[in-house]
Amino acid sequence: MSLIFDREELRKLYSKDKDRRMLYIEKLVEKEKAFYAANTELPKDLSKVREAVQIHKDENILTLLTFAALNKGGNQVWDNMLYKAFGSDWGTSKKEYEVMLEQAVSPSKEIKESLIKPASEHPVKYARDISELDKAIEGPTTFDAVLEADKREVFFECKFTSDISSDTTHCTSRNQIARCIDVGLAKKKDKVEDFYFVLVTPARYKKYPGERFYYFKMEQYMKEPEALALDIPRFNNWVKEPEKQEFLEKLAERIAWVTWEECLEEVLACIEISKGEKEELKKFYKDRLLF
Repeated sequence: MSLIFDREELRKLYSKDKDRRMLYIEKLVEKEKAFYAANTELPKDLSKVREAVQIHKDENILTLLTFAALNKGGNQVWDNMLYKAFGSDWGTSKKEYEVMLEQAVSPSKEIKESLIKPASEHPVKYARDISELDKAIEGPTTFDAVLEADKREVFFECKFTSDISSDTTHCTSRNQIARCIDVGLAKKKDKVEDFYFVLVTPARYKKYPGERFYYFKMEQYMKEPEALALDIPRFNNWVKEPEKQEFLEKLAERIAWVTWEECLEEVLACIEISKGEKEELKKFYKDRLLF
């Protein structure tokens, strides 16, 4: 397969290590080409195939090509998609949006302090002992993508076949979505009006409950604001404070679940993307049963 878009278009999307990240993506492409050039028939041993054609399940290349296409469509495409996700809560802007892939955001001091107690309650003794030595307790959270739109930021977590993690090194109950929401919101100084979170997955895992852990957490967070307080340690006490309910309800309204299929739908309707690029994207998506 090809990378569809110009290399520099793709390279500039990464927030850091741009050349290293592009080399990784290009190696995936070259490995696949070499594998099929050397094998006229697919080996029955999956272990002989997995590494060579990692590109077939790699979330990085799916995220890269999809967000490159969305970004090429400009504000109109982003606005269309985010309006569908958030309704009238999403407002348009004349300023050009900027998207950055793999952006790392460090936890705030408040977050670190809020994790001390959960870390001290880890059931594994050596984990508790190490948490006392590792005062950071939690390192930076790397978002798959962050879209800057004026003062607002949209934080994206993207999945293909993988599930979210259910814990971190020091905290057994800190699931990946709660962590993303917590860290992203803290980056916006807890100004909920400037914060949005989007999970991107295949439509099949949104349709069928039970196949992925994130199905249940997203359903909770979007429909039960108190669940956010229970899963984010620095908000734990808010469950008992009626005056905090409005904040939690607004936060729940800024959490959305979008599918890869919906992303492609917006891309295919965009006049800024060439017919050739659209055809290659359709093939890329078809190979992954996303179109």
